[in-house]
Order: sequence, then C-alpha cells, then structure tokens
Amino acid sequence: MFLSSNELISFFNRSQYFSTKKLHELEYYWRYNSTHSIHQQMYRMIEIELVRRGPKFYKYQRFDIINYLDRCWSISNPMGRLSARIIGYISQFV
Repeated sequence: MFLSSNELISFFNRSQYFSTKKLHELEYYWRYNSTHSIHQQMYRMIEIELVRRGPKFYKYQRFDIINYLDRCWSISNPMGRLSARIIGYISQFV
C-alpha cells in the first residue's frame, strides 16, 4: 500500500513550508512510529527535506555527536583516564 504520486508530491510540497523545528519533531515521531510503508515514505520525505536544509548532512551530524560521546565515555573510565594522562604528558614534551 503506497501513496499515489499526486499525494506524494502534495505532501512533499507541504513539508517544505514547515519550520525546521517542526520537521525535527515529525522526523522523530515517524522514526519510531512508522508501521506502514506509507509512514516510511513520509519519513523519507521529511528526512530529505531536513538534509536539504541543513548546512551539513543530517545523518553525519548524528555520527559526529555519537563519536564525541564515545570519546568522552572512554576518557571517563579508569583506563581512558590513564591513557589521556599519558597522551597529555607526551604532548607536553613535544
């Protein structure tokens, strides 16, 4: 079950007039509540519009944030703190 091409075009045109904040809310909602193929089509269109609007690609921003949090977590455990200190001492001498 899919939307017709006219309905897809009209939804995509309407999504261009939404604010970025509203599109983020819709993207979050459809990411976790897409149960039908129609919902997945709507989710993809919203995601395309967010990618088009953003200065960087929307998906890459997520990966950057996840990598930053992973680095923070690795420093927060004892072995990470030890390695951070060693790197800090080495960088002082260089």
